[in-house]
Amino acid sequence: MESVDDITGEKIEYVSWKSSSDPSTGYFTGSLERLDAPEVFFWYNKTKPYWRTGPWNGRVFLGSPRMLTEYLYGWRFEPNDNGTAYLTYNFEKPAMFGILTITPHGTLKLVEFLNRTKFLELEVDQNECDFYGKCGPFGSCDNSTAPICSCFEGFEARKPEEWNSGNWTSGCVRSVPLNCGKLRNGSEVEEGDSFLQKHNMKVPDFAERSDGNQEKCGADCLANCSCLAYAYDSYIGCMYWSRELIDLQKFPYGGVDLFIRVPSQLLRMFSLLTHNILYRYNDIFYYTNYSMKTYCLISFSYLMFCIQQLL
Repeated sequence: MESVDDITGEKIEYVSWKSSSDPSTGYFTGSLERLDAPEVFFWYNKTKPYWRTGPWNGRVFLGSPRMLTEYLYGWRFEPNDNGTAYLTYNFEKPAMFGILTITPHGTLKLVEFLNRTKFLELEVDQNECDFYGKCGPFGSCDNSTAPICSCFEGFEARKPEEWNSGNWTSGCVRSVPLNCGKLRNGSEVEEGDSFLQKHNMKVPDFAERSDGNQEKCGADCLANCSCLAYAYDSYIGCMYWSRELIDLQKFPYGGVDLFIRVPSQLLRMFSLLTHNILYRYNDIFYYTNYSMKTYCLISFSYLMFCIQQLL
């Protein structure tokens, strides 16, 4: 069980052993965080975020599809009237009990017993994309691709040399600025912003939550220039982000749709190119226009340059 007092900030934390044979305090701790949209964090040396579950929606952790297994489907988040919130794990059968621990190498392990006999030992494995902030701000991690880190459309590596060498922690930055709040010739730009939709995503850290349906989420985000992305879950409601998007991950299943704010002309340009057949491989775009019987290769940086000339 984990708990946190929303008023005093006092927490009950899980602590790992130093090793499998040394029960002294280890390097990893687990705690309940972000109570507005609660999630479990594992910390390294109590200060560095190591892994997080994603927000709890009352049924599942949105950022942990592998915890959807029936053996880990017993979590309960229980706030009470005095400001204390508890995260507990309950078993379906009265004759069952279990031991839930953080291993010395920072993973979650569950040992279940039925009628006092051990019948299951389950460890939630981790891949490179599970490590907090693997691809840096605005970087997306997908364990099924090589390389695992990429920048979204309209973004580019903050430090290209580092990025190309496999050090992705500096993340990505916008290659095309947003329109919201931007002035041109002393007046506001008429063309607004839109959203780039990404499916099966682990939402970023630092979500701000509010009630509403999906349509309201998008409208409220567009009305606020500081809103950089939003997501919607029917159990949580609207989630917004107004700071750098950190700890993003693409899942093969699970997660939610994430809507990332981009200038409208960027989406229009990608739509135009898509209608003319656009393939991307290793940051080279293969562009074919069948009606004009033309074929060319353009780099992503040149594509961004072309888009910027239209702004």
